[in-house]
Formats: sequence, structure tokens, C-alpha cells
Amino acid sequence: MKYCIVVLAAIIVTFSSVAQAKCIPKWTHWKGHCYRYESQSRKNWTVASDDCKKKSPHGNGHLVTIHSAAENKFVAGWWKEMLGPLRCRKWQYIWIGLNDIDEEGTFVWRDGSPVTYTNWGGNQPDNRFNNSDCATMTVRRPSDPGRWDDGRCFTIRAYVCEYDL
Repeated sequence: MKYCIVVLAAIIVTFSSVAQAKCIPKWTHWKGHCYRYESQSRKNWTVASDDCKKKSPHGNGHLVTIHSAAENKFVAGWWKEMLGPLRCRKWQYIWIGLNDIDEEGTFVWRDGSPVTYTNWGGNQPDNRFNNSDCATMTVRRPSDPGRWDDGRCFTIRAYVCEYDL
């Protein structure tokens, strides 16, 4: 009986800890993940990726990875809301963690997770400049926000970081 009470108490403490997990300040929680929009310090893809690690609590941050239509809708909607009345072109594209740097046409997530979902825009990815290896998301088209495009990794853009709770 005493053993059962101890085990039950341990389970309650564990679930309470998980339920109380939350994002650090300046990060937004959604379904076990924390997101942060970076627009004030726009960066190229590689530097943005490194910056996400630095800004996360345990160095476990990365450029956002999107694994479902629901997550894509959340990120696009949340980001569009963050933009508010600001409709300047330079903020209408953000870096996401998808790239084909190692092998053209084979896209991988920066954090190593499998590619289980994509949301490419029409005729994308197109490797337009023959070195468009890093993926962006856009909210430029109000009727179809959240579409992806491949761009040149050295372009300076805003970005979204993510870490798992």
C-alpha cells in the first residue's frame, strides 16, 4: 500500500511538472513548442540558425520546423498577427529551418527531424538563382499565407526560432 502511494505521488508530481512547463519570456507557446519571431535583427539563414540556438534556454533552439498543416497555419497566422499593420516587403518572408544545402532537391530540416509535410508555393522549389538552398515562408499573398519558397541563404531576412518543451 505504501509503495502504491509513493508511486502515485511520483506520477502526480511528474504530470504536474509537464502541465506547468512553459516558454521563457518573449517566446510563444503552441502544442509543446515555443516560438520566437525575430524581425529587429534580420540575418542570413546560417546566422539566424545559430542565433536560434543562442536565444533558446538550453541551446536546443533552431529555425522553425513545420510538420503539419495545423502547425503551418499557426506559424503563418501568428507571424501575420505579429506583423500587424507593417506590410513592408522585407518582413513578408521569414527563414524556416528547411534546406537542400547538402544535395540539391533533397530538403532536410536543420534540426534533423524528418520532412513529413511541405507547403511549397506554385512552381516551388525552383532553385531560381541556382543556389536557392534555404526555405522561406511568406504571408505576402493574403489569400494564401504560409506558402514556402526556396531562396538564397545569404539573403538577410526575419526568422522564426523554435524549441521543444
